[in-house]
Amino acid sequence: MMRRWPPTSRAHAKAENDPLWRLPLWPPYDSWLDSKVADINNAPSGGFAGSITCALFLQRFVEHAKSWLHVDIYGWTPSAKPARPEGGECQAARAIYKLLSERYG
Repeated sequence: MMRRWPPTSRAHAKAENDPLWRLPLWPPYDSWLDSKVADINNAPSGGFAGSITCALFLQRFVEHAKSWLHVDIYGWTPSAKPARPEGGECQAARAIYKLLSERYG
């Protein structure tokens, strides 16, 4: 089942200038989690659509959750920008922190 991405997540990402975007939980990729030796394969071969298949994997464990979020973080800034030095990046953390602090205080 695909869940709708909360509009507040988009608003927080925009407010923090911390880009996030919704990837599809593409049903045809779900079969990549099938396994011949286990209930589920948590590391499908091929290397394609890794963030989507990871979210599909997690989706199988949040059936009763009201909402959930999977964030795949790039984690690198190729060139310096104001308040964002070149190198390691904390992409998505600012937006997620803003969302959680507003929601839970």
